[in-house]
Amino acid sequence: MHGMIVPLRLKRDQASALAGFDALAAELLVEGQAPNLSVARLDAIVGKLRGHRTELAAILAHLDARAPSCDARIEAINADLRDGAREGVAQIDQCIHQAERCRSTAEQSRPAIGSRFGVLKLLFQRQIFDAVPRWQNNR
Repeated sequence: MHGMIVPLRLKRDQASALAGFDALAAELLVEGQAPNLSVARLDAIVGKLRGHRTELAAILAHLDARAPSCDARIEAINADLRDGAREGVAQIDQCIHQAERCRSTAEQSRPAIGSRFGVLKLLFQRQIFDAVPRWQNNR
């Protein structure tokens, strides 16, 4: 595996926003869909961003399809919502573009993982270390 270590989150860190990305990144590595951990993490982030973009675009389409209201206050609120949704889609697009540039750099700067077996072995070893009672670590 060329000395690459896949850092997995501890149980106390599972509430972290990055924990979900690391779990997905590990899956991508195991499945051979990413050459290294950095690329796998960026792929996970881009996938999540694309999902949010799709959801926000659907909301924007719904707002655009609404029939005009007779109430000026509702029309003003709808206009603000449409503007906010368009701005959100644009910001997500910028984040996706930046993450894809980072992915390209990460793909070029790190050696590829040699085999799936190396990742599986590392994940298995991590499970063994997690099985060691915590009191032994406090000695």
